Amino acid sequence: MHFPEIHSPKRWLSSFALIALLAMAGAAFLGERQPPVQAKSNYLTAFVAAYPHTAASALNSCSVCHTSIPQLNSYGHDYQSHGRNFDAIELLDSDGDGYTNLEEIQALTFPGDANSYPSTPPTPTPSPSPTSTPTSTPAPLVGDLNGDCHVDVVDIMMVASHWGEREGDPNWDPALDLVADGQITVIDIMAVAVHWGDACGAVQSQAHSRLVAPAQTAIMAVEPASATWPLSDGLYTIVVRAEQVQSLAGYEVTLAYDPTLLDLIDVEFSDWLSETGRTVSPLGPNIDENAGTTRFGAFSFGNAPGVSGDGPLATLRFRPLAAGKAQFSLQNAVMNNETGGSIPVQTQSGMVQISASGSVTYMPMMWTRE
Repeated sequence: MHFPEIHSPKRWLSSFALIALLAMAGAAFLGERQPPVQAKSNYLTAFVAAYPHTAASALNSCSVCHTSIPQLNSYGHDYQSHGRNFDAIELLDSDGDGYTNLEEIQALTFPGDANSYPSTPPTPTPSPSPTSTPTSTPAPLVGDLNGDCHVDVVDIMMVASHWGEREGDPNWDPALDLVADGQITVIDIMAVAVHWGDACGAVQSQAHSRLVAPAQTAIMAVEPASATWPLSDGLYTIVVRAEQVQSLAGYEVTLAYDPTLLDLIDVEFSDWLSETGRTVSPLGPNIDENAGTTRFGAFSFGNAPGVSGDGPLATLRFRPLAAGKAQFSLQNAVMNNETGGSIPVQTQSGMVQISASGSVTYMPMMWTRE
């Protein structure tokens, strides 16, 4: 095929322009036929799954939660702050346009855009007549720390994971200090654990609101109360026990010892708290070898009552380092029942005489009640 020569500059420019226009038209045609692929968020997938009628609507887009990615709109902020639970924010009016989020979603308008709202005006709430019973706003679910309308082990562990922290610590969260005493103790953990299983809209157990402490004082003691250990490479044990306790569901204590005479090897928790069928989780131990202290405890949750009577809480193993008289002192002891109430507790310390030679002897644990 023969192409004629183009001698005129004007003809050459005209041909070039025609080729360029054809190329641009072809690119535009291909662009219309092959739209860019857009990745969809898992949260958008969850939104459509919760509201299937939105699948073929404008709400099936990231604009339902974002003004522009990654900035959240008011609906997206409410979704995030309520544990990413759509049900929990259905009755909110995130964008303040007078319609609840659920009303907007049902009308296929954007719940996070005040300029997008249903065409039908919202139905005004009638004022109660003198003879009608006024409705009240449901109280927040006590113990629901992550806002998912359920009190479960996640909420309990949110507090338990901060056990031992004090106000001023780097990770301090005042929302977890449920008794507002400037520290996270087993009392705060049990304040959530007593509501385990509760859900929004369900009637909470009366036992959860009682928080009644028993009148009888329990005893937390070191056993044996007195012993003689030879100075050797052997390991020797003491047991921290609860005595005369009613409905024990949680506890914590600090045991102090002389680190120049004794080396704490380990702390083994007893399974006594689980004997009634409650789920038990240990706390600690937090061992400070220089100070000669160990802080430990346990909490439990479930519908069964706490344990009563006498039983072991933990066994501690020591290695003698030098001859001398060593005291075991129980400090800051706390006990709780299954309703979260505090149990009065009296502590009984122990003592061990470490001798340069000889055999192991134990004296029985004794105390006098007033």
